[in-house]
Amino acid sequence: MKIVKPTVFAILRFIGFIAVPLYLVYFVDQNFPGILPYTFEYFRNIVLMVGIPLVILYFLSEALENWKMRAASECLAITLVLFWTYFVLGGGRINVSYEGINFAIDYFPLLVLMLFAIALRYPASVMKHYLRSHSEQHK
Repeated sequence: MKIVKPTVFAILRFIGFIAVPLYLVYFVDQNFPGILPYTFEYFRNIVLMVGIPLVILYFLSEALENWKMRAASECLAITLVLFWTYFVLGGGRINVSYEGINFAIDYFPLLVLMLFAIALRYPASVMKHYLRSHSEQHK
């Protein structure tokens, strides 16, 4: 079981998927209260409930030796990325109300395209682990 490289990537993913988004939302919520369509507590709970398993699954997909387990872990991680993206981006609709000015943006079609692009990683990740395992067997 490899440990150093997956651990470094897990730390970087923790920073990218959990720490930075939480800091940015906290910063915006403190300086511009009411501009976000959700509370900081809601966002924090979603990021922690999805982000921590996401980091663990990506760690397992890089650290395990069995290609089927690696592919399954990465597919579950991609599923969590889909959920994470949907919730972080507000489900494709933003209602902003700031100092008496209200406006709404509906970007659901763009969100669907983004989610579709992320979902295209499913077959790529399975094939990556499958081909890597068979190339290591034939050496």
